[in-house]
Amino acid sequence: MMKYAFSIPITIAVLGSLGLAGCAVDYAAERGFGKSVSAAIQQQTIRPEGVGRDGVTPGLDGHASKATIDRYQKSYEQPQTLGNVMTLGVGGGRVSP
Repeated sequence: MMKYAFSIPITIAVLGSLGLAGCAVDYAAERGFGKSVSAAIQQQTIRPEGVGRDGVTPGLDGHASKATIDRYQKSYEQPQTLGNVMTLGVGGGRVSP
């Protein structure tokens, strides 16, 4: 039993190092890796040079923005009435002769 006591830890160390060596991958990215994503982002950018450099700020002015927000909030004060769902599209129209 004593002659195997030295070989068991060596066997475990060799198998462990072989197992870890199998997981080691040398990954070299392609030369143009990621350039397609960068090109897509650049093509979808409205102003690549930056906002505000030409003196024009995007969006609405303060008065128009406030009116829009007020109109949006007011639309939730009273729920919309849908009427009777069963009569949608029935009647109310004129019959042509």
